[in-house]
Amino acid sequence: MTYYAVAMAVTLLLCYSMTTVYSLPGRAEARCFRNAKIAFLVLLPLTLVQVLRWDVGVDSLYEGSYWQAYHASVNDSNPKNFEVGFYLLMSVFAKLEVPYYWFLFALGVAFMTLTAYAISRGSVWTQWSILVFFLLAVYFDSFSSLRQSLAEAISLIGWAYMGYAPPSRRKHFRIIAMFLFAGLFHSISWMNIPVYLLCCVRFNRVTLLRMIIAAVLLSPVLSAVLRVVMTLVAGNEYSYMGVAWINAIMSGAMAIVCWYFYDEISSLDENAYMYVNQSVGIFILIMNSGAMFLPFRVFDMLKIGYVFITPYLLRGIREKRLRLSVSLGVLAVFGAWFVNFFFLQKCFAADYQTALDDWSNIIKLP
Repeated sequence: MTYYAVAMAVTLLLCYSMTTVYSLPGRAEARCFRNAKIAFLVLLPLTLVQVLRWDVGVDSLYEGSYWQAYHASVNDSNPKNFEVGFYLLMSVFAKLEVPYYWFLFALGVAFMTLTAYAISRGSVWTQWSILVFFLLAVYFDSFSSLRQSLAEAISLIGWAYMGYAPPSRRKHFRIIAMFLFAGLFHSISWMNIPVYLLCCVRFNRVTLLRMIIAAVLLSPVLSAVLRVVMTLVAGNEYSYMGVAWINAIMSGAMAIVCWYFYDEISSLDENAYMYVNQSVGIFILIMNSGAMFLPFRVFDMLKIGYVFITPYLLRGIREKRLRLSVSLGVLAVFGAWFVNFFFLQKCFAADYQTALDDWSNIIKLP
């Protein structure tokens, strides 16, 4: 944990000193990066910890299943049926005879670069975006879930685009295209599309509250129907693990808080209400994730939305004491989730190993 704590502390200090204050409508302020280069520099401590790891995470293990698939791609074989985008990227590196470590290194740099770009374009409070990125383990997904982490980073750019430009056909096409492109690396990304379509409708507060209540009351019925549909699509190929209640409670709490401060959030800019809709959409899907294939992957994809939802929520609250109270509440909820993920479960990232311990050997391993 020491590596992660130090890297995160340095990142937050850099973030505080390298952000710029901009004015939002309604006398609110946004604390943002001037460009993606500064964002990447701020995230560099976390990037170095990520790319210098060795044998941390299931998909990253040397001589593990991904290593085998990597070398099989030299012969145009795709034994694990990876999505076409990830498979082609992997095969390019393999055919160039790039050692497996440098393939992981390149994936890590790509993930952090895409994330830096997304945060620089979409966040109205970068410190909180980075904190959520860490506490909800979006960062740690890149250690193990190689395909999905790339898809998450690309999808983050789609969600970043939602906030900064007026509604238009071009904007809708651009965002949906990002989600479709992300699906070439992991198909779970495509679930962002219905959530985004929900975001585009301007519901009033009463309708949003009804949707939240319906998500809870109708969850058993919706889950049963969805389970039948999933079985018809793929038979018994995948298992259904039920809803992780810590995820449901967290997403439900965020949906309620965003709904409560709907007017405050909406006052930030003309698109801000969309992030309230997104929080409700995330909750609805999480409540029914137990009927979906690999529900932990569903949550991992959906949770990236909080990287932007949380700053919008906290920026929308103008009264300082109230903002502090809500900030502490959000920090407590996300912190509890992180403690459960990192300390109470058998976390794949807990036993960190660095390639620097055997650098001359590891960087040459096929």
